[in-house]
Amino acid sequence: MRKSGGREFEAKRKSRPAHPAQKMKGEFPVAKHILVPKHRRLGDRDKKNLLEKLRISENDIPKIKVSDPAIADLKLKPGDIVQVTRKSPTAGESFYYRCVING
Repeated sequence: MRKSGGREFEAKRKSRPAHPAQKMKGEFPVAKHILVPKHRRLGDRDKKNLLEKLRISENDIPKIKVSDPAIADLKLKPGDIVQVTRKSPTAGESFYYRCVING
């Protein structure tokens, strides 16, 4: 309870979801926003081919947290690889890869 000018009132706070990827009622789904690039999970075969082609391991790929709102709807688990497809005026489409981690 707070006091202001001799009056007492309770500060109202919005209750936030326990997990950042959970949406509150009425919130906009972030993954559907026009500025958020398309994210998709790579299958096991695609993941293996990507790692062999680039001669890297999962530890060498940039990370993305499982709690990231852009991938919340994909139901990913740590160790999955996400392909991010970004539109480019010069290249058309470019692909980026992220390895999912806890957090």
